[in-house]
Amino acid sequence: KNNLGLAQLAIDYSKNYDFILVSIISPFREIREKVKELIGTNFIEIYVKSSLEELIKRDTKGLYKQSLNKEIYNLIGFPGSEIPYEEPKNPDITLYADKESLEDSTSKLYNYITKTLT
Repeated sequence: KNNLGLAQLAIDYSKNYDFILVSIISPFREIREKVKELIGTNFIEIYVKSSLEELIKRDTKGLYKQSLNKEIYNLIGFPGSEIPYEEPKNPDITLYADKESLEDSTSKLYNYITKTLT
């Protein structure tokens, strides 16, 4: 439900901007499909795919370590969590966080968005 609220905010703000990038973890396909229906043809699903090892390596907040130590529970998509992450079936673009450099991923996304907007 939080993601639906964020979608509505993005729709409201889109009246004033060329595009809005909303960076969220949206674990359920069903919710992503509802958001796509709300936003329409301007919706672009960006999937940042990464291995669990890379997520743990880049974890600046220590959430994965805390999950491993059973200090926190139900981290989205973490093994043993009650909240799975359902990978997108057909994202518009996929960025491979553990295989592409930040520069390559950024360039790939920029090129995709500029092509889409023209």
